[in-house]
Amino acid sequence: MGNDDRPRLKQALGALILEVAEVVDFDELEGWTVIDSAEGIDDLWVMEGAAESLVNASKQVLAQVRQRMGADIDELGPVRLGNKLYRSGPKMDRTVIEGQGMPLMEWLGEDLKNAINPNAVLVTAVRAIATKREQDPKVVEQTFYLYQRAEDDAFVLTRIPEDKAPKYFANMEHGDRR
Repeated sequence: MGNDDRPRLKQALGALILEVAEVVDFDELEGWTVIDSAEGIDDLWVMEGAAESLVNASKQVLAQVRQRMGADIDELGPVRLGNKLYRSGPKMDRTVIEGQGMPLMEWLGEDLKNAINPNAVLVTAVRAIATKREQDPKVVEQTFYLYQRAEDDAFVLTRIPEDKAPKYFANMEHGDRR
């Protein structure tokens, strides 16, 4: 998105806010007291609709912005923006390796109830249990889980906080790419 697009984006977002402002008088609000101004269920229903419209529109704008950022990063490489590193990569699906389900359950042993939800073994719990047992969490994870590209070939935009970013991030300035 170039600088030429910014006024149009501001105008579009401003229009959304104006739509909500028709329902909610922001000048009279102190904090989030908008609900106090409702005089009945009809007012609450109108406010709900306006809020849902704003949320849905914001999600659409955010999805488009992230898609455009992802395309830019795919083409030009990772970039530091503020205190975050932005990079793009293939979306990955994780499944238990065929034939490793029972060995995983046996390995979990007494800690099984900490790692299971109704749908899947929580990889974060497996990592924590490995650490507790003084084993390398990455080795344990790679023993039981298979990472592969998602079938839809989707890419995900990853925002990595400064304290979790790779070492090269520390030498980057805002807008620098690797």
